[in-house]
Amino acid sequence: TRKLAVFRTGAPDITGSRGFGVTLAEVVESAEEYRRVWDPYHPDAVSAEDVKRRPETFRESDIGFVLYPNVNMPTEMVDMTEASRIYQANIAVVGLTRAMIRSTLELLG
Repeated sequence: TRKLAVFRTGAPDITGSRGFGVTLAEVVESAEEYRRVWDPYHPDAVSAEDVKRRPETFRESDIGFVLYPNVNMPTEMVDMTEASRIYQANIAVVGLTRAMIRSTLELLG
């Protein structure tokens, strides 16, 4: 099952506190349904016994289907690329901030 991270921003007016910045609020499971593929001879196909054993997970209409995770590889790759670029941008900002502080100290000193 695909999991989604939910982030929360801290209070930007409280510099230096632990509440500053972005924090992980929670991790939630995606509400998307499993991908269903009709293959009654597959060893992982849902059987009537599965429906009886776990009615909260399987329905009668699932019998004969293989339920694949709702993870979509292209979507995951786009999310990973986006996260990597955001991280690189943040590292660049930290580098520029250090350079500005160093220049300021040289001017003052």
